Amino acid sequence: MVNNEVVIIHADWCGHCQVLKPVVKQIQDALKGVANAPKITLIEAAELPSKKDKMSLPDVDGYPTILRTSGGGKYESYDGQRDFNSLKDWMLKANTISGGKKAKKRSKKTKKRVVKRGKKTKSNNHKRNTKKRSLFGFLF
Repeated sequence: MVNNEVVIIHADWCGHCQVLKPVVKQIQDALKGVANAPKITLIEAAELPSKKDKMSLPDVDGYPTILRTSGGGKYESYDGQRDFNSLKDWMLKANTISGGKKAKKRSKKTKKRVVKRGKKTKSNNHKRNTKKRSLFGFLF
């Protein structure tokens, strides 16, 4: 893994990837000569198995997958707009999240608390809605 690198994994048969290719070419042309510009690496889906271990790439769920090195040997995934300005701005912002999604590790306690709150709120709303229905049904 190279520090300050953007990896774009694409497939030739993917329509979204075909739309993204000219945008990536424009970004590569625009970033020529720019200080601290990331290295942009394009990987075809057929080449992925051979390069995955070598580059320590995470699992790919779909195409195109756009990743950026975020330090510490990890990649940050991009899920923002795939237009010229959005992608270029995200690529130039090193080690920050802007339109990307970075996996956050939460403790088991935090996960349980969030789940419990969600269930409690849902059941309270359900009870509240049930009471309103029975009240209106009773009055009419």
